[in-house]
Amino acid sequence: MATGDAARGGGSGYLSPLSRHVGDAVRLVVALAALALTAVPIEPDHVPVLEEDAFWLLNDLPRSLFLVIWLPMQAGSVGAVGFFTGIALLARRRLLALELAAAGVLAWGLAKVVKVFFDRPRPGVLFDDAYLHGDVVTGLGYLSGHAAIAATLATVAGPWLPRRLRRLAWGLALLVGASRIYVGAHLPLDVLGGYALGWAIGAAVHLALGAPGGRPTAAVTRRALESMGIEASVLEPAERGSFTATTPGGRFHVRVVGPDQREADVVHRSWRRLVSRWVREKPPFVTPRQRLDHEAATALLARASGARVPAVVSLRTFGAGVGVLVTEHVEGRPLADAPVDEALLADLWRQVALLHEARVAHGSLHAGHVVVDGERQAWLVDFEEGESGAEPRRLHQDVAELLAALARLVGAEATVASATTALGEPRVQQVAELLRHARRSGESDAVQDAAAELLAALGQRASTGG
Repeated sequence: MATGDAARGGGSGYLSPLSRHVGDAVRLVVALAALALTAVPIEPDHVPVLEEDAFWLLNDLPRSLFLVIWLPMQAGSVGAVGFFTGIALLARRRLLALELAAAGVLAWGLAKVVKVFFDRPRPGVLFDDAYLHGDVVTGLGYLSGHAAIAATLATVAGPWLPRRLRRLAWGLALLVGASRIYVGAHLPLDVLGGYALGWAIGAAVHLALGAPGGRPTAAVTRRALESMGIEASVLEPAERGSFTATTPGGRFHVRVVGPDQREADVVHRSWRRLVSRWVREKPPFVTPRQRLDHEAATALLARASGARVPAVVSLRTFGAGVGVLVTEHVEGRPLADAPVDEALLADLWRQVALLHEARVAHGSLHAGHVVVDGERQAWLVDFEEGESGAEPRRLHQDVAELLAALARLVGAEATVASATTALGEPRVQQVAELLRHARRSGESDAVQDAAAELLAALGQRASTGG
């Protein structure tokens, strides 16, 4: 999904077109679970002891503080929805303005519905000695409409904003919630419930309409290459935000990393750890330079092993938080699009053997990361998930991933035969043990799907003496 607004970039000036992201689905589920947890203790005439203690901690602060927090507190009002929608329109972010307006109004309306359902009084009714700063607020307490609106606006705007402004937006949302407790309008669970509702609404909006993906655009990539002394006459999109650059000196593969790519955030990485435990994730808070340094170093070690791996040409990061890794471009076709014969299989497994002898794991050795050149030679590309000094299990996972990919292309029997010839019977049997427990240990979907067929081929080969 893309729009004119998105094509011109997101709020940080270099973002890719809009997309829907699995992280937003995870956020929605987590937010709804958090909302349910805040709702469980709510009773119309009873306040839990811990919640009451937290309320007094903020409500007892000096009265003079009201003059300082009154204005920031308005960031959770209905008027704030119109204010920030107007700012988005002035910035020519029409889709963002639409999302802010729709989500903000929805948060305001749903908060009122929830209030009626739980019928919880405000602190001024529950506590005779509560301090009520400013105008006395009437009505019901759970959940806080101000907190819901502030969290909704921060969630919706987040992917469109540079990191600093995104932190400022969430800091303001937290201040709104704390201020509502301070002025005596809400109890802590009211505020936490509001945050959860706002987070859920924002995630739902991103799922419905999309959000910037955090990948630098072609225009920014071209400027970055120029500053590196690489003049690209043609810049063609490749997989996952990468580009193929045509220059007077040849063609290069360009991988671009932005500081805020959504697949790098904590929520998405936590989800990946949960569903794919074999993927050893890099730390969630690393800079583009660290991420690209890791990839470049692994690719250099892989090439030094003697395996056929593209050369690293250049690596640089820029002030906007954009990182660029330039490597040799391999002229050829992905393995899935190339005719596969015994000679190519033998060559491919030979490259894997060289890589693993140096204890370098590729980390994602599927057919899309193998390129067959014009001389029918196999190249291993894209070491983003690579690892040096890899443990045996990581190396076995490489083999299992490639076995699964090849089984779809040439069948399980031919795949097992070529792997056994190149790697040896003991090594293949170690991988077979991994295949037997593929589902329980959380291997990739491709490995799980192909495990039974591969194990059958291994068993048949063993029974016939191979």
